[in-house]
Amino acid sequence: MYVREEDVLSAVYYQLKLHTDYLFITKDQYKQEIQHLDSLIEAASLNYEETTDFSMKLYEQYVMGEGSKEAIVDARPAKEQAEAELNRAIADKVAYEKQYRVFCKLLKVSRKEIPLNEIVDCIEQIMVDIDRRTVVKWAK
Repeated sequence: MYVREEDVLSAVYYQLKLHTDYLFITKDQYKQEIQHLDSLIEAASLNYEETTDFSMKLYEQYVMGEGSKEAIVDARPAKEQAEAELNRAIADKVAYEKQYRVFCKLLKVSRKEIPLNEIVDCIEQIMVDIDRRTVVKWAK
């Protein structure tokens, strides 16, 4: 069975258009989400600073003979949770920024502003069935 390259490329571009329509993010939506993620990072950072300061005060009190080792141990989970929340908020922002960069690249390719080979890593598989129908499976 022979499938013309032009037919495959046409199908890929068509399915890319459908894919970008599905993923569509406006610049305003992107900016709004970044602001939201920044506020989450700021809140998590503040919480982490507060729990770290509290742990340090407990340690200083212990060194001065005014506190207990148990108080330091009891404060550790809150500090660790605050650190995990901060790391998660930062990771969420990094992932969203990456998702947006990929979307922008897909959009540029769909508009034929940049070549198709720029998004090869976004395509998991291209299948041509027996009826010469081309199906693109997009990478997540």
